[in-house]
Amino acid sequence: MKKSLYLGLIICSALVYSGLAGSAKGAQRTRLSVGLFDKLHTFSQAQLQFTADNFDEVIVGQWEADIEKASALKSCNPEISIIGYLNSKHLFPGSARYEECADNEEIFAHDVRGNRIKSLDFDQYLTDIHNPDWTVKTIQWANRLPPAFDGVFLDVAQPILVEFNYRYLPKGYNPSEHAIAMKELLYNVKHNTQGMVVFNGLEDGLEYDGYTDNVDGGLIEGFIFSRLRQDADFERVNNHVNVLIESGKRGIIGAVSVKGCKENINSRMFALACYFLGENELSIYNFVDINNEFSNPLQYYPEYKIGLGSPVNYPNKMEDLLDPDTNLLIRHCPINHCVMAERPE
Repeated sequence: MKKSLYLGLIICSALVYSGLAGSAKGAQRTRLSVGLFDKLHTFSQAQLQFTADNFDEVIVGQWEADIEKASALKSCNPEISIIGYLNSKHLFPGSARYEECADNEEIFAHDVRGNRIKSLDFDQYLTDIHNPDWTVKTIQWANRLPPAFDGVFLDVAQPILVEFNYRYLPKGYNPSEHAIAMKELLYNVKHNTQGMVVFNGLEDGLEYDGYTDNVDGGLIEGFIFSRLRQDADFERVNNHVNVLIESGKRGIIGAVSVKGCKENINSRMFALACYFLGENELSIYNFVDINNEFSNPLQYYPEYKIGLGSPVNYPNKMEDLLDPDTNLLIRHCPINHCVMAERPE
């Protein structure tokens, strides 16, 4: 029945797209986030204004030119949230932050041979998050962000290392100790800075006691889909929607980033329909076209104009939305009710 879930969501979400977009004019639209990283400094004034008018949260990278341009974006819309990017456990060679740490060998993680460890996906060195110097540096960088910034986004902040990202793990690596060290890093950043702290790794963080106690929000990167897999089964949908629901119950931001192909409208609508199942006042949505993720980060789609208003029924878990008469997952909202998916047997 996995296939029926997929098709059911596509069909029903397409009905939401075509049938409610026009009738929902003036209703509260989906809150949107975008990661601009190292592209903001290239933006024209028109692009800055478009971003300010259509997005609620922007993540800005670590390069000085982008940080300076953030003030111009804030002047376009003082209500937009600008979050500064910090990697919680990697340093990128050539960056100003790497140069600050290059001579402090203790800040870097090492394998059993004593060599620094690079991630396989990106040209970045893994740091030793147990080292107090790394905590001090992270706090310093967060506090250097100018007043236009509303907080920091700590990337790669999952409780444990994703092992397939590295050829070798650090010498003496212990998953439980790593989770404790990462939780302490989140705590120290939150209690020694002024703004919001949002971390990447929400679905894993919720599994550890107290992990989200000292953050303002978390991100599910690869919501529903992943770069390698552009379909979804019931288990993945159920898990991610329940994480989104749980973040709302805890009173923290639940951000989702979908990795998909913009040409596949069905996939875009499928992802948005799944998001609607768990959406709350604190959640925020982003769709990234994996074919243009780095060349064109400013991506905006027609379905973003759908305004359904705040949902009426807030479930404790996705299964609470099951309608026993139709065997459909249904989420009600002020404009109409959204029939989302057939429940697999």
